[in-house]
Amino acid sequence: MEYGAQGRTTQKWAGNVTVWQIASDSCPECGYAWWWPRRSDPTAREIAIAVFDPRSGQGAASAALQRFETVAAASGITALCGQVNGNRAETGLRVRNWLTKHEFRLFDRSTIPFWPQLSDGDYLRRYPFPVYLRKTITPASR
Repeated sequence: MEYGAQGRTTQKWAGNVTVWQIASDSCPECGYAWWWPRRSDPTAREIAIAVFDPRSGQGAASAALQRFETVAAASGITALCGQVNGNRAETGLRVRNWLTKHEFRLFDRSTIPFWPQLSDGDYLRRYPFPVYLRKTITPASR
């Protein structure tokens, strides 16, 4: 069974936020994925992916991320950025680990004493506040 973004924009919101519906052959609505320009870097996009619980763990988020990467590479977007707000094991830590598995790297670390000395892995596991991850996108060859 394959899950993934349909590849069509379902709605454009104000402020250049674009949302895609994530669907599969067996489910017309598995979740949603959206992106918007990063204020500090117009060639980067902030991303968010939400998969409904019954479809979680079946590849929908990975397919949506792959779609983001394909569209980004073809349109001159150089980076995808994500924010994960907490480190609770059942939610935030799982997402932090998922993003690093998909080649996202930490950026914009806390400068509060102690936190800068931690390894990336320890920082992701232990930092209780939002973390910021970024993935560089290679432009599509023409």
